[in-house]
Amino acid sequence: MEETGFLVDDPGPVVERRIVTLQLPDGEWVRADEQFFLIRIGAARKLSTERWTDLEHEMMAAHHWWPADELRSAAEQVWPENLPEILVRIGAWQT
Repeated sequence: MEETGFLVDDPGPVVERRIVTLQLPDGEWVRADEQFFLIRIGAARKLSTERWTDLEHEMMAAHHWWPADELRSAAEQVWPENLPEILVRIGAWQT
């Protein structure tokens, strides 16, 4: 819900997890435990930034739905960086 604005009662299993250490723009170091879920929703649903933190609003340029071919060749920064590979590995995309 934080990232998309969608309330999902049961997101299902974690499909990817990573623990990363990163430095915020103010110099603070944080250790993030990131968990990713595959959730299928209707294409008409609009993403919301309402629950983003001030830092997320500052750091995120935009968000939108990506067709598979565009995500694979995107010049923009996408996180996690290996998202296309994750989607193939969990069977959400074909190679």
